[in-house]
Amino acid sequence: MDSVKHFRWGGFVISLETAADWTTRITGLATNARQYGAMQKAIRAKVHPFKAEFRLVGDSQEELAYMVIMQAERLEHYKRDIPVAQFEEGEREAIARSLLEREGVTDYVFKTVHRGIAKLYD
Repeated sequence: MDSVKHFRWGGFVISLETAADWTTRITGLATNARQYGAMQKAIRAKVHPFKAEFRLVGDSQEELAYMVIMQAERLEHYKRDIPVAQFEEGEREAIARSLLEREGVTDYVFKTVHRGIAKLYD
């Protein structure tokens, strides 16, 4: 039995620096790009009313970024050698774009990413 569950997430990817700037605007407290907990707490509170999630993504330290996750799907039969199907933007993403713009976040890109999440125990 595979101990990793595979998902595809679709949403808006923002850099750690952009997330830190956004957190500073939300909280009024200077935030740096390494204050992951502060960024997650502040921004998650902004996106949750839109039924969105806010998580770290990236396969390496250099690729590390945040994603405002608007779509998610479990991949029951994930195969490493088959590309993950891309999500398309819809109404929810249009609403999220409006939120980002209102919040002063203009440096983002819509992407679909693969995420493997390991089970910690049986």
